[in-house]
Parts: sequence; structure tokens; C-alpha cells
Amino acid sequence: MSQNRDILRSALELNNLRPEADMSIEQYLMTPESMTRQVNIMKPVLNGKKVLFLGDDDHLSVLFGRYLNVSPVVVEYDARIRRSLRDNYVKNNINNYLIEEYDARNVLPQHVNADAFYINPPYSSKNRGKGAKVWLSRVAGAVPVGSLSVLVYPIDEGLQWTLDCTHDILQYAYDCGLMVVNIDKDIHTYEHLPKDPGLLSSNIYLYKFKDCVAKEVKDIDGGSLYR
Repeated sequence: MSQNRDILRSALELNNLRPEADMSIEQYLMTPESMTRQVNIMKPVLNGKKVLFLGDDDHLSVLFGRYLNVSPVVVEYDARIRRSLRDNYVKNNINNYLIEEYDARNVLPQHVNADAFYINPPYSSKNRGKGAKVWLSRVAGAVPVGSLSVLVYPIDEGLQWTLDCTHDILQYAYDCGLMVVNIDKDIHTYEHLPKDPGLLSSNIYLYKFKDCVAKEVKDIDGGSLYR
């Protein structure tokens, strides 16, 4: 219990230090309570690993680095978040990390690789999860066969768009060599969700069963990733 209190204190502090969400690019921040829960859930999955984050507005890489001995590899478009992550890594004595500027409309640089990925992509609710598919297409080739990674995404029977998007996203994941092996459903809450204030997201565990060339998502532009 004492470690949970320590994790929650750290999460609450990060909540005050991290940049405000830019909702134009679907930055919706996980609550400190959910961040604390996620650290505990991820311990058997990511502990001691080099983990790729495509975006980290939540700043979970800081908590994973501090409490799970994760070595974060963060590719991030938002300069505010890159600066904040660097500051918080220093503050939390996280020394083994990589942060690079990156636009997901481009192919991931070949030198970026990891033992696993952890992504909480844009939901792209109006275009069958296009943004999430792009995120998967970028990170799938950066982890080895046999690895277990995590996609965070909502699955809500009361919101048809989440079911339609999840269906298409997970089919695309399979085409990328990633198979669903488990789901922790409805466990994360968020701050300031404008459309669906009670929306919960789930952990979807993806096992990489083969190397393959991901089918390119068509018509990528800034707007289409975040609609």
C-alpha cells in the first residue's frame, strides 16, 4: 500500500507539471488514479524493458521509468511534451532514455527500436480508427517477434463507434503481425473529454507473432488522424 501511495503522489505531481492537453490533436489526459493503476498492471508486462511510446502526453513513461525500471524511447510531435518529459526524467533520476521529435505521418526512423511498445493513439472516431492504424503501422516493425505490447483504446458497448473502430483496428493489427491475446476492459478514466465524458479505455495486449510489412494507411494528413 505504501508504494501505491508513493505512485499516486508522483502521478498527482505529474498531473500538475505536464502540459495542458491540445484537444486539436486528441490529447486527453489520463487521470492520476488511472495512471497509478496502470503502473501496477504493467509491472509483469513491461518491467525492466526498453519501451517505445509514440506520443506520451500522459507522461506515463516517467512513472514506468521510476517504478518499473523501464527505459523509455519516446517519439513525440509536441515540443512542450518533449521538454516536460526531459525535465521529469532528470527529476526522477531516469537516465537511460531517448526522446526524438517525430511526426506520425512519416515512417519511423530505423534506429528507433524497443522490446515492446505502449501506445494510446488518437481515437479517430469518425474514420474507423485511422489514427490508431497509423500508430500501429509505425510501431509494429520496431519490436521483435515474440514480444508483448500494449494498445490503449476504448471498447464501449454503448458507443457504436468504439466497436466499429476496434473491429477495424484489431484486424489491421493482425495484418501487421500483431495478435490480441488479452484485454483489460474499461479501466482508465480521462480528464475533460468533451464528447463522451464518461468514456473508459481498455488495455489491449498485442503479441507479435510474425514480421511483416504493414499495409500503408491511405490518405494520411494531419486532420484525418484526429477526426
